[in-house]
Amino acid sequence: MRSIKIHLILTTILLQLILVYTSFSQSTGYILIISNINAKVIVDGDEIGQIDGGTPGKFEISEGEHYLQVISIASDEEKNEIINIKSGKQKVIKYEFGKSGSKENIIQRILVADIDFTIPGIVTANAQEDFEYPTFLYAFEKGDEIIINIEMYNAKGTNVIEVFTYPDGNTKYSNDSFQDIKDFKITVNERSIYGFSFASNHAFDRDARLVVERIPESETSVDFNPAVSWKETYRVEVVHKPQKFFVNSGSNAAFEGGKSRIVLPVNFPENTIKWYFTFSASRDESQIESDLSAFSLASELSTIIDQTGLLSFGINQITQPPGADYCDIYLLDHENSRLFTLKQDFSYFTEGTRENYKAGVIEVECCINLPTYLGIRNPNNFHGIHVVIEVAAIVKKEDWVMHHKD
Repeated sequence: MRSIKIHLILTTILLQLILVYTSFSQSTGYILIISNINAKVIVDGDEIGQIDGGTPGKFEISEGEHYLQVISIASDEEKNEIINIKSGKQKVIKYEFGKSGSKENIIQRILVADIDFTIPGIVTANAQEDFEYPTFLYAFEKGDEIIINIEMYNAKGTNVIEVFTYPDGNTKYSNDSFQDIKDFKITVNERSIYGFSFASNHAFDRDARLVVERIPESETSVDFNPAVSWKETYRVEVVHKPQKFFVNSGSNAAFEGGKSRIVLPVNFPENTIKWYFTFSASRDESQIESDLSAFSLASELSTIIDQTGLLSFGINQITQPPGADYCDIYLLDHENSRLFTLKQDFSYFTEGTRENYKAGVIEVECCINLPTYLGIRNPNNFHGIHVVIEVAAIVKKEDWVMHHKD
């Protein structure tokens, strides 16, 4: 009898458990979320998981009404709605991000770089003098959106990244303790070269993959070339603007004053590789005044270099100034400039010297690293002359330059 009672009690308990389990199992349902991008899923303010773009994500949710948020991991764009979950049922929800006219939806990402590289550890960096951390440079158009993805193949330790504009070095993004970076975006305000520099907080070298993409602002800049290269470039710097001198004759200088010899110091900018001077001489001051306004040596040199990018042009491509009367121009060092002024015996460099010339454009490659002077002499013993002279230098610069040409 007692065993029968115990059996009945156990049966009753079992039935109650089955009813509770059945009741519980029937009080939940499911949502199946499909999204075109990676996103996090939040229900009633609590994150319940994440989904990968193009891969359905299934979540169990209690029966009833809920507030659902699906938020893009890359851009924080959000889709939300109130959903009603029925017991034992599944609700399928599909979201398309970027369909509101966003730039990324209109123009697809364009790959700029996909490279595997090594980030030297502290041991490697300290072992070398003048060590340089890995840096990669690419050009971007105004309005571009730069997208950065970095994957570390070594799990331990953190790393450092700095993204900066070149050559001004303005930092656009930095992170001194990252492991991986996913879809980080930077907007480009002006056409610029951007540098991506890396270091490691770990003692030993790290292996990494860097993927850089760009989303153009419009279809007109889709074909922008992001490549850069180390290149020699040239620019023109004015050493002396066109200026006028009066050089008296020898006899007049002796009896009426004035100078029959004038010295013009010439100081060259750093990295000068060659220099030019142009001059014109005439007894007629009004003619020289007219010639003075027409001198344009520096601007002509700049135009030629800008058009060709090279120095392989002839002197005949530069406008030759007019001249009416003779003068002598000598290229001198410091000591001989003093002797020249004192009318003593002096020596000169033949390359930049011209005697009995009325006008001309002279190309010179010597004496760049010396204290250099142009000595102007009037060879006429009876008549003074007016002289105009202009000096310009071509300076070499090695730098990163964009390949893109408008």
